[in-house]
Amino acid sequence: MKKYVKQSKKILFEGNGYSDEWVTEAEARGLSNLKTTPEALAKYLDPSAMELFSKYGIFNEVEMHARYEIEIENYIKKIQIESRVIGDLAINHIVSTSLKYQTQLVDNVRGQKEIGIDPQYFAPTVEIIKKISMYTSKINTLVDEMTEARKEANNVEDLVERARLYSTKVKDYFEEIRYCVDKLELIVDDDEWPLPKYREMLLIR
Repeated sequence: MKKYVKQSKKILFEGNGYSDEWVTEAEARGLSNLKTTPEALAKYLDPSAMELFSKYGIFNEVEMHARYEIEIENYIKKIQIESRVIGDLAINHIVSTSLKYQTQLVDNVRGQKEIGIDPQYFAPTVEIIKKISMYTSKINTLVDEMTEARKEANNVEDLVERARLYSTKVKDYFEEIRYCVDKLELIVDDDEWPLPKYREMLLIR
């Protein structure tokens, strides 16, 4: 056991492997820290990897190159599909639902004004309306930009460069769109929200 602990000590890490702490620690240990899938897949073409797979009769050099190209193409297709689905859900489900709920709030505020309610009482509702406008507008902008980034990537002939663009320029929009959707999820009425909410997925069985 002592022998194996010593041999694997360089890669043993008890902290959060997704944290900045690990990035610093990996660098200090002289370990690679590949942040994107295309970077990781490129290791198929490392001379050391080819030697290892060839040595044990798993893949020869030609097969390693073929496997690499297949994996890169699969990655591109998966991110492309995810991007399209995210755009569809964000615009056709989240934004449309949020705007409908916003209209209900606007009607509510208008009704309170008409019967002479003091503005201080519906001021919080006005703030909610503003937040919905802000997040839905941001989602529309981000989805448009993501679509353009996808078009730009699709026009690149080189498969490796296209994968790089998908892993950075296209995929980078995923978290930004999700952030806005998460904020709207906390605002829009449960009865109106078209998808399961996080707490429902975690707590309802």
